[in-house]
Amino acid sequence: MELKDILLWIHVVLQVFGVVGHVLSVMVLAERTLRSSTSLYLTMMSLFNCLFLVLSLYRDLDGVESSDLTVPKSVMITILSTIGICSIYTTVAVTIERYVAVAYPLKAHALCTVSSLRNIGQASLVNSGCACCPDFVQMGQSDKRNRF
Repeated sequence: MELKDILLWIHVVLQVFGVVGHVLSVMVLAERTLRSSTSLYLTMMSLFNCLFLVLSLYRDLDGVESSDLTVPKSVMITILSTIGICSIYTTVAVTIERYVAVAYPLKAHALCTVSSLRNIGQASLVNSGCACCPDFVQMGQSDKRNRF
C-alpha cells in the first residue's frame, strides 16, 4: 500500500467521523425545545458542513473506483464551493446575530426571528451560487477544450 492510499483512507475515516458528528448535532439541535434562531443557525451550518463532507467523500471514493468521475469535475467543484461559501455566510450570520443579541438586547427579539433566518439562509444560498457561477462556466469551457 502506498502512502497516497494510506492518506486517502485516513481522509475518508475523518470524513465519516465528521458526518456522524454533524448528524448527531443536527439531531440534538432539531429538538422542539431548542427552537431559537441561534440553534437554527447552528443546525443550518451543521447541515451545510455535513453535505460538504458527504460530497467530498463521494468525490474521493468515486475517484478510487473509476478513472473518471460520474459527476463532471466542474460540477462537483462548483457544488462544493457553493456549500463551503454557504457555511461561511452562516458563520458570519451567527456572529452578527450574537452581536445584535449582546449589543441591543431589547431589539434582538424583533430582529433575530425564524423568518429572518429563512431569508438569510435563502439569500446566502443564492449569493454563493451566483458567486460560483463564473468559475463553473470557466471550468466547463476548459473541459470542452481539453476533450478535443
